[in-house]
Amino acid sequence: MSTPPEDRELRELFAQTRVEDFGRTPPFARVRRGQAPRPLAPRRVGLRVALAGGVAMLLVAVGALTVLRGPRDPDAEALALAHQVSAWRSPTDFLLDIPGAEYLRTIPDIGEVPPWYPLH
Repeated sequence: MSTPPEDRELRELFAQTRVEDFGRTPPFARVRRGQAPRPLAPRRVGLRVALAGGVAMLLVAVGALTVLRGPRDPDAEALALAHQVSAWRSPTDFLLDIPGAEYLRTIPDIGEVPPWYPLH
């Protein structure tokens, strides 16, 4: 029984990955002695320092803007939110408006024929 070409291709890819991993992995004896891993290349260290500095500057800017805005009035925010909620209408609210809804909100008098009744 022969193996499909996809299986052979996968085996070759895994073998290539193992070879690349062996090139990056330190020898077991060095790991066992507890020696530190190889230091990062200077280019990567510089990139990390620049990235950390950028994040720190962003945090300082956000903090400064928060302090400069001054204290907020929680009552005004609550009122604005309550106004938005009370003024909001669902896009499907029209489905609740049914014909004759005003008759559902009133109590009919016994003996009186409602105007919508077909015998009128």
